[in-house]
Amino acid sequence: MCELIAEIEASEKIRVVIAGIGISSRTMGTAHAASDYDIKCIFVQPRSSYFGLKSSATTFKHHFAAAVGGLDVEISGWEARHALQLLSEDNPTVLGLLLSPVIYIGEEWRSRLREVAEKTCNRQRLMHHWYNHARRNYQSYILNSDTPLRKRYVHVLRPLLSIAWQNKHGTASFPPATIPELLEQVEALGGFSAEEVATVKTLIERLEELPEALPREPSLDALLARLLESERPVGTKPPVPTSDVWHNLCVELINAEAPW
Repeated sequence: MCELIAEIEASEKIRVVIAGIGISSRTMGTAHAASDYDIKCIFVQPRSSYFGLKSSATTFKHHFAAAVGGLDVEISGWEARHALQLLSEDNPTVLGLLLSPVIYIGEEWRSRLREVAEKTCNRQRLMHHWYNHARRNYQSYILNSDTPLRKRYVHVLRPLLSIAWQNKHGTASFPPATIPELLEQVEALGGFSAEEVATVKTLIERLEELPEALPREPSLDALLARLLESERPVGTKPPVPTSDVWHNLCVELINAEAPW
C-alpha cells in the first residue's frame, strides 16, 4: 500500500502525512472476499503552494484496479488545512481516519490529531451527523426496496449503535471501530434484547451475503425502526470555540512536513 501512496506523492507533488483505511468494511470487521480497499489520507502541499496567488488542490482521488490481491484500491486525500477545518467542525469522515485501526503512515500525527479531537469534539453534533447518515441510507436504500443489499443494513446499524454507545459514555472517548466490538459493548450497557443482539450477530457473521441483494429481513427492519426512533439526538449543544487549537496544530504540521 505504501508503494501506491508513494506513486501518488510523486504524481501530485505532495507529501502524505497520515494514511490509513477509512470507514469501510475493513475497519468495521465486515470485510468479505470482494471487499476493496478505501484508503484516506491527509497531505501537505509543497511549501511554496501556501504563498502567492495560485490556488492548489484541497483533495485528490486515485483508483487502482486489482492492485492488491486482485482487489481494487481507492486512495483519496484532504489537504491539511482542509482536513483540520473539517475536524474542527466534527466531520465524521475525517474523524474516521483518526480512529482507524489500520494506519499505514503517520502514527505520530494521527495520535496528535486524535488527542485534540477527543478534547474538542462536540459529541452532540457528531451524533447528529451519524443519525442523518443512518436515516439517509435507510430511506434511500432499504425503505423502498424489496431486495436491498445486505450491507445497507450495516451502513445504517453502525452509526445508530455508535449513538447508543456515545449516549452511555458521554465524552469519555469514541465508539469502537468494529461492529462486533461495538455490539458487545452496547449489549453490556443494556437496552438491547437478546433477540436484537442475535439479529445483528447473524447479519455480520454471514459476510459473503453482505454484497448480495436479498429479500428484506423483518427482524432487521424492526430493529432499525426502533433505533431510528430511540436514538434520535435531541437538541444541539453550542459548539465549543476550537478554531485556535486546530489553527495552531495546522501551522505546526505544515511547518514540519511541507516539502521543498
